[in-house]
Amino acid sequence: MTHDFWVHLKDWIALEWKEAMGPDFDGRLPVTTTVPMLAWLPGFGVPQRVFLLALDQISQEQREAIIHRLSQKFSLSPDEAQEEVQKAGIPIREEHIEVVILHNPQRWID
Repeated sequence: MTHDFWVHLKDWIALEWKEAMGPDFDGRLPVTTTVPMLAWLPGFGVPQRVFLLALDQISQEQREAIIHRLSQKFSLSPDEAQEEVQKAGIPIREEHIEVVILHNPQRWID
């Protein structure tokens, strides 16, 4: 685990992610920052607080499985889902997160 920013998902949502992340998935996902950002998500009338999945920290197989799941969930073609991921990333809603983990804090905290 060399990436510095991680979130640990709540149990019920971790089970959903396990399908894409594989059998060894332990509920932790690499994210781009330890601070959530606001994002407009489908099905919500107000911006949601989200973390973005660190796409460079997951395997191509995992990325493809996530894109496949998103295409099914939102009735998109795989190409449309890929385009959305490329454009906006993969948000993880703050309410699905149990804890934020910071590895190597000495690199980030003065």
